[in-house]
Amino acid sequence: MYKQSDLDCFQTPMDVAHYMCRFAGIDAVQPAFVLDPFCGRANILEAALKYSKKVIGNESDRERYFEHLDSWKQFVLNANRKTVLHNNWLNAAYPFYEKYASVLNSAVVITNPPFSQSTILLEEVVKYPYKVVVALLPVSHLASQKRELFWRRYPPTEIRISINRFKFLNYDGKPSETSGSLDLMLVKWEYGFTGDTKVTWGTFDA
Repeated sequence: MYKQSDLDCFQTPMDVAHYMCRFAGIDAVQPAFVLDPFCGRANILEAALKYSKKVIGNESDRERYFEHLDSWKQFVLNANRKTVLHNNWLNAAYPFYEKYASVLNSAVVITNPPFSQSTILLEEVVKYPYKVVVALLPVSHLASQKRELFWRRYPPTEIRISINRFKFLNYDGKPSETSGSLDLMLVKWEYGFTGDTKVTWGTFDA
């Protein structure tokens, strides 16, 4: 059984990160940039570099991830393609919006947020006019009474529920022994969407 403290340390496996990029449709969108505001070891950003000319990451846990992220930024021919910030997103979301307001409607967010604070943190993403937002979340979040207002206020375009359980990575990049007990889903928001949410089931590797 997983502990609450474990939920903020799960890193996205690379195959799932690539699927999240395809689920977001960034190869067709050609975004101004891809943002992961809770990037951890930057696996999603690494996958997004296949589809996007620029990626921006934010990670508040500077002590835990700084060395890895600093090294990761160097391994690219054009260093301007990668930017990593170290802020508390609750404080950084609006200044970030102000800085990039002119291109935000052509930007895409793909993220695996800390599950224990996911709706609080995601609200500071989906309320801004990003073209597409995709988040990896536990299915149990759909049935949570305390999150009901969030879902009503920000109805997603699409939800894809995984028929498989898979292993996340810990903050050190090693497979987690606790994450296999989670039922997971990908949730997609498109800014201004008001229709019915599409729900599908399948794997995250198609």
